[in-house]
Amino acid sequence: MTTTAWMAGDGPAGLSWRAWLLVSLLAIAALFPGIAAIPVMDRDEGRYLQASKQMMETGDYVDIRLQDEPRYGYPAGTYWAKTASASLFGGADAPAWAYRLPSFVAGVIAVLATAWIGARVGGPVAGVVAGILVATSLVVAVESRTARSDALLLATVAVAQAGLYRLTRSTEDRPSFWGAPLLFWVAHGAGVLIKGPIITLVLALTVAALCLWRRDRVLLSRLRILPGLAVVALMVLPWLIAITVKTGPAYIQEAIGSSMMGKVAKGDRAHGAPPGYHLVALFVAFWPGALLAGAAAALAWARRRDDDVRFLICWLVPTFLVFELVATKLPHYTMPTYPALAVLGQRR
Repeated sequence: MTTTAWMAGDGPAGLSWRAWLLVSLLAIAALFPGIAAIPVMDRDEGRYLQASKQMMETGDYVDIRLQDEPRYGYPAGTYWAKTASASLFGGADAPAWAYRLPSFVAGVIAVLATAWIGARVGGPVAGVVAGILVATSLVVAVESRTARSDALLLATVAVAQAGLYRLTRSTEDRPSFWGAPLLFWVAHGAGVLIKGPIITLVLALTVAALCLWRRDRVLLSRLRILPGLAVVALMVLPWLIAITVKTGPAYIQEAIGSSMMGKVAKGDRAHGAPPGYHLVALFVAFWPGALLAGAAAALAWARRRDDDVRFLICWLVPTFLVFELVATKLPHYTMPTYPALAVLGQRR
């Protein structure tokens, strides 16, 4: 047995149980230490903590409140995850780390999904290394220790893209819905409950870019769009209807009008920056994986007609460009593209 043969597995993931164990342990070692010792990171984490505590104190899991003020920037999914975790460790009086556990678990899931995609694209070693690159990147390490929503969003994007990748390699025009299509749409619905249509933007850009590049629409057929949208509606609409009945149009106006669209044309809360910000920030936010960015770009251009490389490009480039054009910029905004960059850096 060669030094790396023990990583190879016979299953659909291409990784052995030893490789999965290695990636899992390294992800835990990279993302867990300090989760209980780090003080509240910033005002945003403090607001998530307080709003989640109030949900448990009031028993109202529909209306999101920060003291007496509504907090309608994003849906309730993140708060539900935090309250579910905190309820296991003392409820509203649970320590801050209990509210952070969902972000940590999400970070590990994102690492494992990246490893799965990497192993399918470039082999077991590429999968393990890609997973480690995501686990050790600075922004993922920070968000996985923070009671915010971004690590959860990353996990749902990575899982949905794993399902989408499986569909790009399918030989069936209309595969069974009870497989990769269901995985794609369930992850999509979870992402919408966590951070609204941000995941929809990432997935739609990937699918549109692939269809345009390949000049066919077979991927749309493989996605089983109508039953998929029904799944997303079953996941999202009950809460959306409940919050609308309770508050009228206030949630929609704040979430879509102010929180999302208000960030497009001008910098929100002094977080404006010109195009190019994310490219520069990448070399800190995705460190040490950013060291491979140049090689990944060269390889992407050289092998752009390779189906696997094309999938990664369509995931990475359109989303990255959109966030560069949006006026409001923060380093973690492009985090949903990190798995694609990590895998692309391993493709040979």
